[in-house]
Amino acid sequence: MAKGKNKSTYGEDVLAAYLTANGVAFEREPQLPGVAQLIDFVIHHPTHGKILLEVKDIVNSMPPLGFSTFDPYKPIREHIEEGTRKFKSTANYVCGLVLAAPPGSFVQLNDPNYMLGAMYGDLGFRVPFDPEGRRSADAEVTSEFLIGKGKMVRPSRLQNTRIAALISIQEFAVWHLAMRKYMHTDDGGPKQERIQEIYNGTAGLPDDIEARETGITVWENAVASKKLPPDLFRGEMDAWYEFSESHQTLAFVGERRRSLDVDKQR
Repeated sequence: MAKGKNKSTYGEDVLAAYLTANGVAFEREPQLPGVAQLIDFVIHHPTHGKILLEVKDIVNSMPPLGFSTFDPYKPIREHIEEGTRKFKSTANYVCGLVLAAPPGSFVQLNDPNYMLGAMYGDLGFRVPFDPEGRRSADAEVTSEFLIGKGKMVRPSRLQNTRIAALISIQEFAVWHLAMRKYMHTDDGGPKQERIQEIYNGTAGLPDDIEARETGITVWENAVASKKLPPDLFRGEMDAWYEFSESHQTLAFVGERRRSLDVDKQR
């Protein structure tokens, strides 16, 4: 569906194609009662009513070569801030902020450390310390999100509670994923042998090197006032990071996505 008079963005095109392919009914920028701003997508859900989805494309250049610093949270947080402005008068609706990275954009939309860190705070480590030099047998260094810069949780308040979830949408390069999985598979032989099989074309990888499959990752907002319906975005290449009992975990992974080890941390 066309987006009014404005040309649609990369993220909007990819999301529209995804929703259409999965049989999800939607409208583009409809007028909503009591909502002054036009929201990019409105999904009609049988039990949750209208689900509002605002799409933001993150265009972020590669860091310069050589010595430099790079803040992986910054582009994500900036676009959370932009998306928040569209939800100021949408308290009666379930809202999701969709993030997309056009080709060539450098942003980690599939990394839980950066996505959840952008929401709750920079990833840090807690190191047990006893000033008297005693060491507990169960003392260990633990990783956690440090409250301070996150867009959902601040030191003195919760914010952006109308955003039920961040939703990253990506066109996954299937051949690359299959190649990466094959290269790291422990089949008892040397890794160099598997690399050579990839070069020789005998590794059984997909024929189409350019093939891409769209997948969505849902990052639930732990402090949201409303939740996305659990039956949305449950396709073969989708995943959900759900919040439950004070933890955010990878609770759902589509079969196709699992078979390609998309979410396996290496």
